[in-house]
Amino acid sequence: MFHSIEPLCGKLVKVKRNNKYGVYNLDGGIVCSIEYDEIYDCREGLFGVRRNNKIGFMDVSGNLIIPFSFDYNNPDNAENVHTCDPFFF
Repeated sequence: MFHSIEPLCGKLVKVKRNNKYGVYNLDGGIVCSIEYDEIYDCREGLFGVRRNNKIGFMDVSGNLIIPFSFDYNNPDNAENVHTCDPFFF
């Protein structure tokens, strides 16, 4: 059971359970398990994933393409100057 389901791209949907997110394929497959703090928009076949205030990027098959090496650009943390805004991607 999910708390929310939102379209991500193509046949992929972002799902939420217990304040964690994952990605499922509408054909029934799990693309990435429900373990992430946030999942961001899909562009050019990649979507952003946040875990422990680090951002990484996965492809639509669930492969981690860009590792969790970018700090989350939290607007409440003005002192954090070396950050990644996943919406800028």
